[in-house]
Formats: sequence, C-alpha cells, structure tokens
Amino acid sequence: MRTVVTKDDTPSFPPGQPCVIPTPDGSNECTHPSVIDSSLVLGEPWCGYRYWMAFTPYPGNDPRRFRLENPCIVSSHDLRTWSVPDGVRLPLVGPPGPIDLVRSVAADIPTRLFLLQVRGVVTRRSYNADPSLFLSRRGVMYLAYVRSLKGGSHDELVAIESRDGWRSISRQRVILRTYREEETHEINVPSIVEGERAGMHLYYGYIPRGADGRPRYDRVGIRRRIGLDLDSLGPATDLNVLAPPGQRLWHHEVRRANGGRLICLGTFTPDEGAGHEMIWPPRLTLYCGEIEGETVRFDRHPLLAPSIDGWDSQCVYKPSFLVQCDPQRTRVHLWYSAQDAHTRAWRIGYTRGLAPWDD
Repeated sequence: MRTVVTKDDTPSFPPGQPCVIPTPDGSNECTHPSVIDSSLVLGEPWCGYRYWMAFTPYPGNDPRRFRLENPCIVSSHDLRTWSVPDGVRLPLVGPPGPIDLVRSVAADIPTRLFLLQVRGVVTRRSYNADPSLFLSRRGVMYLAYVRSLKGGSHDELVAIESRDGWRSISRQRVILRTYREEETHEINVPSIVEGERAGMHLYYGYIPRGADGRPRYDRVGIRRRIGLDLDSLGPATDLNVLAPPGQRLWHHEVRRANGGRLICLGTFTPDEGAGHEMIWPPRLTLYCGEIEGETVRFDRHPLLAPSIDGWDSQCVYKPSFLVQCDPQRTRVHLWYSAQDAHTRAWRIGYTRGLAPWDD
C-alpha cells in the first residue's frame, strides 16, 4: 500500500457535513454508522432500497443516552437522503433485559459474572453498541452488534437477520461471549466480510486484560475468525496491528475493496497516559490500513481529523465506507460519527475522497 502524499500531516479527506438521520428518540443525534450498497452484492436494490445504514442513537446531553443506544436502520436511494423504510419499527433491538439473562443462564456463565449482569440489567446500566451490516448473496442481511449486560464493558457479540427489509427479524443469536475470550476485557466493533472464495470472515476489536485484571487500552487489537457461516466460526487469530507512530487503536471497520484487498479504516488516539486508562473524550483521528495475511499495516498520515470548531470538533469516532471504482480512479464514500466539543451533540457525517491505497 502506497503512502498517502500529504503535507505536514494534513488529512487527505475534506471535512464532512452532518447527515440528517431520523432517530426514535427524536434527537437526530447518533453514532456508530455502518453503510452497505446492496446493488454491489445482489446486482439490484435489496427490498426496494440500494443503500442501508445501521446506527445507534446517542444524544450527548441526555442522561438516558446509554439506554437509547440501540441498533436502528435507515435506507436511501442516493446516499444523501436517509429515511426509515415503510413497515420498520425502531429500534430494531431494545435495551438488554430479562430474556438476555435467561440466555446467560443457558450459556452457563460464571456465577460472579451473572450476578454482575443481573445488577446491570436491574439498575438499567446495560446497553447495546457498535452495529455492523452485512448482506449475503442469498439476500439475507445481517446486523451484528455488541451488548453490555453489566454496563461498563461489552459482554456479548450478537447477530440478527432479516429477509424482508427489517420489517421482521428472522433470527437472533449470540456469536461470541467476552468471558470465553482469554484474558479479554471487552470485544467491540464487529465487521463481517465475505471470503474470497466462500464463507465469512468476522473481524472485531478487543481490549486485553493485564496481569492486574485491568483493561489495557494501550494494547487494543483486532481479531479474526473464519467459517462457512456465523454458526461455524473457527478459532480466533490476533492480528499484528502496525499502528501509526505514537498512536493507539480504537474503533475500526474492515471491508473488501477492489482486487480483493482487505481495507481497514481505524480511529486512533495518541499513545499517552496510563495503559489501563482511556482518556475521555479521546482525541481521535482516522487512518487507513490494509490487511495482508495476519498483519494490519496502517499508513503514517491521517485521512481525517477533528475540525477546529464545528460539529465534529472532537471524537472522530467509528467510521464506515463504500468503495466506488471508476475506470481511472477509486473513490471512497466515508461516513464517520463525531461530537461537537461545545454542544456535546453527536452526529454522523459524510465526505468522500480518492482511495489512498490506489497506485
């Protein structure tokens, strides 16, 4: 992958403009975008719409924002106007509740962890986060997300499916549980990618736990599991993340681009402070990387950074992107969530630029 030519680390993508996205709480504040183009997979729109976006509402000034952070869906014909499809009720999934505790009992989780989950659900500290979309060639759309039952960290990676434009959910299941990931504090930001020949690749972030039992935010990484489908995923492989100098990985998304290349856009925060502490709000900047084998190599220069004074003046958060191949160049449509440092409002913005991995 070539190095992006920039001057004085000036980001290579122009600043984005906030999108108007309806949310069930009425705030129109949201985060965690995941966008797909169904025509690239099926050769035609899926259930009447070409573009689909998953997200979670997140009103920055509402004390209930964690409980409102539930997977939602909107659709578009043109990448500019987003609306809730007819017949769809938002959110697609509500806050964690008693049924999720029943599933934990069935999974035979450790008693101490179960008691923490009970406390989290009863005290309404539990929440959902990090939705990610994937459309199979059979016309089934998957939405994967992480769920925190106890609050404070993510306990499960869950997937739901739909065949009818999210008017109904045909299946829901827990894919991974954090306590079964060795010495792991949290799993987050899933990405489902179709294999080059067959099957599925599941990529997800993880925060390891140190010898003292505390999370190590200075060692955040990416794992991969491969299987014929989400029910037959193999063992986890920890990828070797080559981060930009002086940076710590946070949220990311993996997509297969032209030529079968696996591209990873990741947000990074300066590698400062204690390893077990996450400075909030983090100063996040977006970089581009490519996955080759078991290595993720990120570019030294940023794609996008927070604005000085605007809607995205802090926390350039979880990204999503689509790749458009023209005869002579490759363009990237980019969505990212960010927060206004002054109003604390969270929005999802859109921008585009030339693919940094093109020669």
